[in-house]
Amino acid sequence: MHTSAANLNTQFGELVFLDRFEAAAQAGFDGVEFLFPYSYPVEQIAHRLCSHGLRLVQYCLPAGDWGGGERGIACHPSRVREFRYGVEEAIRYARPLGVHQLRCLAGLPLPEVAPALARQTLVENLRYAATLLKPHGIALLIGPQDDFITDDEQARAIIRDTGSDNLFLQEHA
Repeated sequence: MHTSAANLNTQFGELVFLDRFEAAAQAGFDGVEFLFPYSYPVEQIAHRLCSHGLRLVQYCLPAGDWGGGERGIACHPSRVREFRYGVEEAIRYARPLGVHQLRCLAGLPLPEVAPALARQTLVENLRYAATLLKPHGIALLIGPQDDFITDDEQARAIIRDTGSDNLFLQEHA
């Protein structure tokens, strides 16, 4: 049996999403991860996890219009309310799915927003999310990718600036 999780966004792509759980179990994985569960009723995902003896390792907070090219909204000052609602939605899924860590995608920098304001918004949103997640036993993860956070050093500085003990750097495999 594998000790790592299958990424259902990149593996078993020949199958529809909900059928990928069975494929992961048949391939010997004991865990799965994916970007977002929000298009499916939480009961359907919980059933797939339970039926196939899988644990859910992580998924992401809502990240805006993914299909439209958005890669997170946490650094967008005009979308703070939407971000905070998304944290609450993520918790509604996390509790019945038994997940203990969620990832936050910072978002793409917007040319009309000063970098300092975008960073301040990101820090405040991360502090809010980490604080809200902590009583549920859910850690918040960030890390560099093709968005506002470009490297581990920047991610560590943002973590430090939140002052949160529930925000962590996503480790890379």
